[in-house]
Amino acid sequence: MLSATITYANIMIDYLQTYIKDKDEVQKLWANPLLCFKNDIQKRSDLTGEIYQKQTKEFEGITFRKEPHAPNADKEGKERIVLGFKPHYWYNNNLHNANDFNIVNCINTITRFIELFEIKDFEKYPINNLEYGLNFILEGYGKELISFNSYHSRNQFIQDADQRYSKKAIKFNPSTGLPDKYLMIKFYSKGFEFPDYCNRNTQRFEVKTKKSKKIKALGIYTIGDLITPGIYQNLKDDILKASHNVLIIDPKPNIENLNNREQNQLDKYSNSGFWYETINQKRSHAFNEKKKLYFKYLDKTGYNINREFTKVIAEKLNLLFIENGNYSPPPKKNENGNYSPLDKGGIVTVLDNRVCPITGMDISMQKEGASLLSNTGLKHLHKTNKIKFDELKEKLLTGQSNRYEKTIFDMMSKQIRNRYYNNIPITQQTVLFDNTY
Repeated sequence: MLSATITYANIMIDYLQTYIKDKDEVQKLWANPLLCFKNDIQKRSDLTGEIYQKQTKEFEGITFRKEPHAPNADKEGKERIVLGFKPHYWYNNNLHNANDFNIVNCINTITRFIELFEIKDFEKYPINNLEYGLNFILEGYGKELISFNSYHSRNQFIQDADQRYSKKAIKFNPSTGLPDKYLMIKFYSKGFEFPDYCNRNTQRFEVKTKKSKKIKALGIYTIGDLITPGIYQNLKDDILKASHNVLIIDPKPNIENLNNREQNQLDKYSNSGFWYETINQKRSHAFNEKKKLYFKYLDKTGYNINREFTKVIAEKLNLLFIENGNYSPPPKKNENGNYSPLDKGGIVTVLDNRVCPITGMDISMQKEGASLLSNTGLKHLHKTNKIKFDELKEKLLTGQSNRYEKTIFDMMSKQIRNRYYNNIPITQQTVLFDNTY
């Protein structure tokens, strides 16, 4: 995993999906004892009319759906597993995805999943569905920003039926009338969705695709590519490009600096009916031409909400990549509580002493002044998240204990102190003893 130096980097992979078709891998994954049965659904095929089964198992919110498959290669069987994984939610124990989730958090979270399920051959886990984006705050605006008339390219943002203060811009196939799965842009109020976990004015801008052509264009072919830091530059560029294609109609522009003709023109350009007519013109360039003129008038008012939007997106994205190529988690505290990473793979230089710099674990339950995960924190972890506790124990404990270490917690905290004072990450230091709890 990554060794890190502090910066605040905030790109997120919210969702990924992969089809596992290799029959041996399907059998191994389905038999994994970590998986718990979720449901068994019968469906009728639209093509043949036959009844078929879809069985789903899960592990900590990660879904594994087994369904019929028509094999196209010798190593493929008659069943496949559709794996759905939300790294950001999993990072937060499936409570929310409202805090910042940076490159190192994302890579370490996906790496933890790969190690946990002993994935050796990444080629058997191709990515066919991806969602990525970032949270941001546009000064002076809260959830009402989502209600403004807005577009992505020539596609209008339309209100979500199942989520308030949330909109999607989707291109529809002119022949079938169905949504195009190549690209969807989502723009919504994260502060409204999770007010207890982030600033209430937090917005989210997100890119979604269900087409491998789009995903491969980002340099992403398999799950292994998502633990490669360089790939995140491609995601950054794609989000920035998508933000520049957004048009937000300011409902109350300041017209004091405009003459009468300019005021009339801006009033016309602020009308939703004007843009409806524009996007339905046969000339595809009409939208961009009108958009440039609208920007010209907004610029003259002294405040262009669109330029402020792309500016704040760019500034947030630029925090992703710092000088010398270091990546790091953002353990920081806001008025709603402590946000801390689980970074098992390296020594993390932290600014908030409520996070252990060796394990990345939250130590807010320990006494004030504690800087490392100690017996108190280990006991809390054992009680609240036994799986993560066992993973940490496996990393820390091999070899022989000594007579001064009476409990498993004594042994683990000793190893954490050793790594801190030796300045060696867990994955690079030979651990000292083996013990079963």
